[in-house]
Amino acid sequence: MVGSNATAAAESSATPITTVAAAYILKEAATHCGVPHDADAKLGDNDTSLTLNGKGKEDLLTGLPDSMFDCILKAAKTPDYVRSQMGSTRALDGTQHASWDKISASWTYHPNTGLDVVLNEAK
Repeated sequence: MVGSNATAAAESSATPITTVAAAYILKEAATHCGVPHDADAKLGDNDTSLTLNGKGKEDLLTGLPDSMFDCILKAAKTPDYVRSQMGSTRALDGTQHASWDKISASWTYHPNTGLDVVLNEAK
């Protein structure tokens, strides 16, 4: 997610969802992208929130791969400017926030733990 090569690779393999019901956008995105519902990706709040744990330098066996992160963000119709903000967040920046359509996001980044994102869907 942080590097442009990962973004370019994911864009070529990740197809955005074209018809998603008004509700459960995040559940549909997770299903579409084959997200493993485990410690690295958790649906919550009756499928209206999705917590994503990115892969960092210290994550040997945990963390979502960049391609899956990119697929989810595309499927959730995350605007390019938000994806760019996520990709340029530094550890010193603290928690960042953005909203679009019915989705709000908050995220942090640290090189050791990676990009961690929480997406929330308005009901």
